[in-house]
Amino acid sequence: MQKCRPTLCAGPCEPVPMNRAQTRKISRIEQVDKTHAAVLSGLHAASFEDPWSAAAIAAMFDVPGLIALLATQRDAPEGFLLARFVAGEAEILSIGVLPAARGSGTGMALLDRLHAFVREKTSAPGLLLDVAADNQPALALYEKAGYKQVGRRKAYYRKPNGVFVDSLTMRCDFA
Repeated sequence: MQKCRPTLCAGPCEPVPMNRAQTRKISRIEQVDKTHAAVLSGLHAASFEDPWSAAAIAAMFDVPGLIALLATQRDAPEGFLLARFVAGEAEILSIGVLPAARGSGTGMALLDRLHAFVREKTSAPGLLLDVAADNQPALALYEKAGYKQVGRRKAYYRKPNGVFVDSLTMRCDFA
């Protein structure tokens, strides 16, 4: 069983090696709360065809176990991650990066920060997530971070054009 890759972030994120020739500094990755629901919703809308409303994201904070991470570059939001911890399990609910910042390392920095949080603050042995089978950039990111496919849900996501796409369940183990 492959483990998650070692975490690069322990405190406020430091420069993270990128897949490009240069290294770019993520200004900050911080844990945020319900007051950031509108910002998180805006990032979600820029990342997905079926965005979550600010009200829906705010309601997620009403249930214990939610962690929301916000990545900024020069104080401008550029990525987010929402995860839930329940009954010893940890699951990524959503992660997104603005189109202009994709491929810059922001997604990996968010995953690294979440991995560090899970290891330090929870008893979860790893993380689960679901991703559309046709989302190649996300699949490449998750595989690079050590996630492996553990399941498939047929025709799980419905695209705006009415086409259904499978969901792949992926897991990253820490032990």
